[in-house]
Amino acid sequence: MFSPDARYKLDGHTVLYIPSESLNLTPEQAAMDKELVQRLETAVVHWTRQIKDVLSAQEAVETGEIAGPLDEIEFWRNRCDDLSGIGFQLDKAGVKHIQSILELSKSSYIAPFLKLAKLIQ
Repeated sequence: MFSPDARYKLDGHTVLYIPSESLNLTPEQAAMDKELVQRLETAVVHWTRQIKDVLSAQEAVETGEIAGPLDEIEFWRNRCDDLSGIGFQLDKAGVKHIQSILELSKSSYIAPFLKLAKLIQ
């Protein structure tokens, strides 16, 4: 049996990588470690880029890159599955933990991420 993350990846959907190195620390402890915060910021920047890519995929439909109605239906079905999967992943404890750490450290990367995350949830 595959984990949901493995299933998303096998189906060609977006998987948000959750670094495990901060999970054994409290958000307060982790926020004090500047190198750790920088690594977590790198993950959040990547998540932000991944979410933007999924949200901007609509341009393929608007520019006529889809061949026909069945292709368009399949496109929207896949997009719905991908967005639902991202929404599920955004609710995971690991993502919430990293979010708390970056909020405590006053990271400039967390606000754009939260704005995009809100669009999906």
